[in-house]
Order: sequence, then structure tokens, then C-alpha cells
Amino acid sequence: MGAYENPVTVIDRESGKIWANTIDAIGKQTVSFIEKQEAELSRQQKEQQIALEKNAEYIINNQAEFSKQMSKNGVNNPYLFDAGKALIDDMARATMNIKSAKGKEAQQEALNYYSTLQKSYTNLVLGIKTGADADQVFLEDISNSENRPGTQGGMSVTGKGYEAYKMRQMVRTGQGQGAVEQYIPQADGTWNVRYSGGIYGDEVVEIPQQQALNYDPGLVPKLDDELGEIFKAPSGTKDGQNFGVLTKSGAVSEQYLGKKEIVNGKPNADGEYVQSVVQAVNMPAVITAIEGPIRAKVQMYLKDRDTANVIWREILGHDEDLDFNENGVGVSVEDQKLFEQEVFNRAKSKFLPNMKIENNEITSGYEKTTSSRIQTIKDKYKGKKESADKEIASELVADLIEDPEAFLTRHMQKEDFDMTQGPGAKGFSVIEVDNKGNESRYTYDLTNPSDIERFFRLEVDLGTKADETKILNEINKIAGVSKANTQISELSAKDLLTKYSN
Repeated sequence: MGAYENPVTVIDRESGKIWANTIDAIGKQTVSFIEKQEAELSRQQKEQQIALEKNAEYIINNQAEFSKQMSKNGVNNPYLFDAGKALIDDMARATMNIKSAKGKEAQQEALNYYSTLQKSYTNLVLGIKTGADADQVFLEDISNSENRPGTQGGMSVTGKGYEAYKMRQMVRTGQGQGAVEQYIPQADGTWNVRYSGGIYGDEVVEIPQQQALNYDPGLVPKLDDELGEIFKAPSGTKDGQNFGVLTKSGAVSEQYLGKKEIVNGKPNADGEYVQSVVQAVNMPAVITAIEGPIRAKVQMYLKDRDTANVIWREILGHDEDLDFNENGVGVSVEDQKLFEQEVFNRAKSKFLPNMKIENNEITSGYEKTTSSRIQTIKDKYKGKKESADKEIASELVADLIEDPEAFLTRHMQKEDFDMTQGPGAKGFSVIEVDNKGNESRYTYDLTNPSDIERFFRLEVDLGTKADETKILNEINKIAGVSKANTQISELSAKDLLTKYSN
């Protein structure tokens, strides 16, 4: 069975051009959007996920070690216990010093010291609670199978400070592979946490406790959900009912579709072809409806470079951050344009097809293609002295004259020709569109023998160059008979071919 050429690809390609050209005008810049066929996660996201998966594997394969490490972290952390015990001992001694202090100055000094210890104790207890909450959130984030880290709705893995946060939390949740968290008291009653060993290697990191435990990596925005809502939001009213570009089920609304067309593809060697009922999406109307809301959404995200950067890297798939503007706080003008363009194109790729296809079926109602029919006739003449070219030419010309529309439908896309209209009209126009979208057409008059020869020479595949030359010679003879006798319109195909045969 031969290959099929799907006719909807032409409409699909043209609709895509309309979208691309319009979005380019919206952004007023010439940077081309490169559609990503690879996975949406950037290189760093993949590395982060691999690292997290290895951490999970470490827990599973080392349950005993995990239990041991858990006992050294969180509320059971021995360093935390030692810090608390030492603090309570200091508070007990301070209480005794207050009672034994001689004079108001010494007593006040003892009271001040106790006050600092009390503040230190309060902060330590607060840190225990804050740390327990932070640990729970981290474990939930890295084990969230529905919204995985680095995906929409999941924990962001590219934000500033994420790497350090991940390392600390791995230690706190027993994934530090031997690393420890120590509590270091500060003179002002606050605490630092110090991390060393295990996954830290030779490095020692110290950071204020509250800064360490209150870091929030944030979530990756659910950009696709927000774009989908824009497409479904009411953008017009008909018969008292609101409608959006998309219906609630995600199909393109009829108000944004063109008229239905039956499109027939070119038959294969077995005479089978693809027939589709399609409605092209009205791209200009769609863009009018969604442009404002999407641009507003884009500008909202661009106000916060960190959030925009998360989208840029973890949704749009870039490895590098958005460039800063001249002030060093926002996004550069050029990257704002790129960001907007890529959001628009993501919206298109996720939610908007170029057409609605009601059916896309393989049909075999027509005869075989020209090349196949030529071969069939040639096969009948194998081993014979006479040539098959005369019969081939006769059959092709007869088919064209008797039913031009059926002949054309077998050999070219429906949109490639128009039948001429009006009384006595017997012909058609073949339409061509160049790569710039410019349309040209030639009208073939089937009462003109020269046009018949031109049609078969330019528009129909007659096989090899040698076959084409022989068949065109025979078609020219048919045209010569017509010139010598009368206009083709006054002859039936049968009469014309009878004269030609004689």
C-alpha cells in the first residue's frame, strides 16, 4: 500500500504562519522562537531531580544509617540536646548569682545576663518548632509525585539560595550521610547553626538559625493552568451566552472557527487517499481575544525577576538566568521581549490547534493515480510491438474532458483549484502560493487544445522523463485533431478520440 499525503498539513502550515507573524508583531522584535521538542526541564532541573532521587535511594538502602542520622537531627539532635542542657545549666547558675549578688550593680548585671539566657532559651525552643515544620515541608516537597520538584506546582529548584537550603535540609532529615548540625549560641541571645562532615566534605558552613530554618524555595507557578483559564475566559457573547476561545472541555469554540471544508489528499498508488472535514482556527480573532490578558499576566510576572526567572528556567527550559536591567534589579528589555514571546508561543502550543478536524479518514472512492494507471496500461502491452502511449494519452484526455473536477480531485489538493463558473463554462483555475504567501493562478480553458497540452505538461505527473515525452506527443496529436476539426466544447470526448484514433 502506498504512502498518503495528508491534506490538512497545508492548512496547518498556513495557520502556523499567521500565528507566528502576529506574535512577532506583538513583541515588535525579530527574535525567533525556537520550539522545544526536548523535555521542558532544564539541565539544572534534571540534575536537581537526579540528586534528590539519589538522596531517596540513600534512605531506602541505608535504613539503619538513616535511623541513626535521624537521631542526630531535629529534636533528637544530640548537639541540640547538648546546647539546651548547657543553656539550662547556665540559667541555673545565673539564678543563683542573682540571689547571691551583693549590691544593686552586681544584681543588675546578673539580671541582665539571665535575661539574655532567657532570650536564648526562647529562641532555641522556637528554632526547634520552626525546624520541625521546615523538615516536614521539605520531605513533602521532595516526595510529591504529583507536583515534582522543578515542575509546575512543585518546589522550585533554581531560586537563589536553593542549593544551600537543600544541603541543610538533607542533614536535618537524615540524608546528610554523616554530616552534623551544631548549635552555636550568640551574644545577643540568638543562635547560629553550623554544618560539617558528610555531604559537606571538608567545608564548614555557619548561618543564623532563623535564616536557615525560614528559607522558602517557593513553588513553580502553574503557568499552564493560568494560560488555560485565559483561553476559557469569556471573550464574547452570542444569543445571551458567553463564550471563550476554548470551551470548558478545551475544544476551540465554534465562534473562533472558519467554515467547514472537505479536503481530499492526493491518492496513493492504490487509489486510496485521506479525506478530512476541517475548520481552520481564526488566528487573528483568537489573538485579539487573548493578547491583552496574556500580556497582563506576563507583565505581572516580570515585576518580580525571581519569579520570572523560575518560569524562564523551570517551565520554558532555559539553563541561564534572565539578564538584569541597567539598574541591576529587574529584567533587561531584550529578555522581557523574549520572555513574552515564549509565553505566547507556549500558550499556542499547549492550547490552540491550527484547525478542528472532524474526521481524517482513508478513502478509496476514486480511481488510482496517474502513475499507477499508466503502469497498469503499460503492463497490458508488455511483449507487444505496439506502444501503450496512445492509449494512456486517450484515457487521460477523456477523463479530464468528461469530468474535470473529479480528475483534478484525484491529482491535487482541493484548495489548489477552482472550477470556472457561468453558462457554458468548461475549465478551471490552478492556484499556487509561494513561500511568502503570494497567490498566483492560471485558468485552463478546456475548449482550447493548447491548454489541455499545457495542463498535462505542467500539472500532472506522467512518470519518467521518457514516458512524459511520449505521452505528451500523443496528447499533442489529440489537440491537433481538435484544431483541425472544431473546438473541443462542440465535441464529446468520444467523438474527439474517435477522430484521433482514425
